[in-house]
Amino acid sequence: MPSTTQIQPYVFFEGRCQEALEFYRRALGAEVTALMRYKESPDPGMVQPGSEDKVMHASFRVGETTVLASDGRCGGQPTFQGFALSLTVANESEADRLFGALVDGGQVIMPLTTTFFSPRFGMTTDRFGVSWMVYVMPQDAAKGGKGEALAKKLDANKVATEPLLTDGNRIFSVAHREGSGQSEVHDTETDIMFFVEGQATIIYGGTVVDGKVTAPGQTRGSDIKGGTEVNVGPGDVLTIPAKIPHQMKLAPGAKVTYFVTKVVG
Repeated sequence: MPSTTQIQPYVFFEGRCQEALEFYRRALGAEVTALMRYKESPDPGMVQPGSEDKVMHASFRVGETTVLASDGRCGGQPTFQGFALSLTVANESEADRLFGALVDGGQVIMPLTTTFFSPRFGMTTDRFGVSWMVYVMPQDAAKGGKGEALAKKLDANKVATEPLLTDGNRIFSVAHREGSGQSEVHDTETDIMFFVEGQATIIYGGTVVDGKVTAPGQTRGSDIKGGTEVNVGPGDVLTIPAKIPHQMKLAPGAKVTYFVTKVVG
């Protein structure tokens, strides 16, 4: 039994779990540590007709992390939205190797590149539709230097943004914030944020207070009424879909650096 509280990803492949386990074993060197099929369940009532050989529960390890997996309801239509699995590796050559293995049959979201926060970083979906971020741990000096440079460009909303890459309907940028921002909602833009430095609270959902249209497809206000709060820090990923109000709040004197991929449409 674990001695501390744990959060572990549990991924449902809806009928392709065995295939996924084999793929991750080849691509990532994953070690399958547990596997139970529906036909092995002590409760026959949990077995749907035709699912006897599907995976009821499995776990596999990649490095020091355990991922849980299942075929779920065996519906055949897995959907993986609003999250990504972040794979931290030791060096650039390992990032190149594992990124190339994951993208086989998948789709590149952001090609591997050098960024201010990492000598090698990229985003892709694999052949099952799971989103991955491959990341080499940066040097602290490189992170701090870029954050300080962006701090000199803060706008009225206390944030500075520098575009790094545009790929079709996706815009990848680095951002630095000092102080809480306004509430906002975008009609057609989905934001995928990956946090590098600092701590923040994101409020999403609810309604924008005192909202005003500040640009085509964009409304900003003074606050959010209702909504859900989530605390984020280095290594955390958060997706804000289009049409969802959101606001980033920081403690007094706090700073946060992150990158954001805006997907338009």
